[in-house]
Amino acid sequence: MLLTPDALNAALDALAHGSSGDPFAILGPHVVHTGGTSRVVILTIQPSAARVEVVRLGPGDQRTLVEMRRLPQGIIFAAQFVGEAQIFDYRLRVTTMDGQTLEVDDPYRYGRWRQDPTIGAPAGESAFEVSVRAIAAIDDIRARYETGNVLVVSHKTVLRLLFCRLLNIELKRYRECVDWPTGAVSVLELGPCHAAARCVADQSHLVPQLLPETGRDLVGEQDAGWGQLEVEVVDDQPAGGDGALDFEITTEDGVDTMAGAMGGAVDPGGGA
Repeated sequence: MLLTPDALNAALDALAHGSSGDPFAILGPHVVHTGGTSRVVILTIQPSAARVEVVRLGPGDQRTLVEMRRLPQGIIFAAQFVGEAQIFDYRLRVTTMDGQTLEVDDPYRYGRWRQDPTIGAPAGESAFEVSVRAIAAIDDIRARYETGNVLVVSHKTVLRLLFCRLLNIELKRYRECVDWPTGAVSVLELGPCHAAARCVADQSHLVPQLLPETGRDLVGEQDAGWGQLEVEVVDDQPAGGDGALDFEITTEDGVDTMAGAMGGAVDPGGGA
């Protein structure tokens, strides 16, 4: 959001009168870069509020209150955080005209997250934070396995973020860079200082009943992303070996299984 003063006042007037065609362009959190500095600006419309504060959420139970300034339009409030270059997690604390105090989510923060998932879902981890956990898990796996193949199983959002981090793809593009259907397999070759994709989002191992229904025969038409695997999965510890929940698997190609603890991210636009 970077508007001239006249354009900004016109947009605020339109919001106050209910005639704005794009409230998400003004309301909610925005990162503004001017004069070599950055700041986060938050605007909210609260017709029944006598006072509005931003509740900035920090590590643990840390909470910082910053009072918002009432703008000339009367029902719009604003606060800015100079020196901040990333949108942070926050709530709005609204004191109504009759003295009630409510703490609410800012619905316009959701719109910003849909546009740029790297800012983090409300009350959730950012894409960067998830990718840091995923990379840490990969580093731990590489420390234990100097060579060979390792299978990593996780939610597809985590896998797509990991894919971007390893291949130096901008994290905000993780939803668009790989169409990763549920159950698909990708193969990345990791060197000391590089990663190379050998196969991306392959579903050729799935039986027809597990393929997405698109109205056409994907078995005969489907192409693997950038390569195709030909492996047969077998149970290396048949049922009864370790107990009722025996899901250890390997492949005839020598892939060792390693299910990393990298959950905690869900993409509402595309599933877990």
